[in-house]
Amino acid sequence: MLRPRIKIKIGSNPGWEFTYCNKVNIITSRDNFTRKATILLPQRFYVRHQRIFDVISIGDAVEISMGYYPNMVRRFNGYVTRRVPNSPLQLECEDESWQWKNRFIKPVTADDATLESFIKSVYDGKIGTIAQGRRKIGDWRVPKLSTFLQILDTLRNTFGITAYWDLDGALNIDAQLEQLSTVQDRIYQFSKNLINADGMNFEEAAEYSQIVHY
Repeated sequence: MLRPRIKIKIGSNPGWEFTYCNKVNIITSRDNFTRKATILLPQRFYVRHQRIFDVISIGDAVEISMGYYPNMVRRFNGYVTRRVPNSPLQLECEDESWQWKNRFIKPVTADDATLESFIKSVYDGKIGTIAQGRRKIGDWRVPKLSTFLQILDTLRNTFGITAYWDLDGALNIDAQLEQLSTVQDRIYQFSKNLINADGMNFEEAAEYSQIVHY
């Protein structure tokens, strides 16, 4: 039987590191331009004689890596967006998209813009791939008090263009020309009989004929 491992890093300089949790749930949705993670940690954890709840703040960086000994794969990178002081403690996290949900961008006027030129005029973060960057998207007027996620939503509704942030925090514009409705929901629990190192699969005793992908 393969031995699963997890490493959760929260905060920086140097931050906090956990090698155990109750549960991790990671959801990726193109509809919401975001990847979310929910982490359940035992309330009994103390850091330098302080409760976990007291040392973790909204906006702290979060990195989740999981795998089978000795290999680890990074599966989430983002920020703490909500703390629920239940027992166990629940931390809700979002990827780089969280930074752009409530950040207003400068007003922009773009005439006969291409997709790439328009994105670069309204977004000053890290950019990965912009598929079909020379595609003409016409004239654009971005008013005050607009967020970048509102711009992405308009692009999707108008052209079917989708976007996402990768694990390095880079924005990627998808080549799809039709609207996607893709949600990947994965719950990782470490008390199961794990049998496969590639997809983190487990098998119940009563379900030997079926592999459940988690």
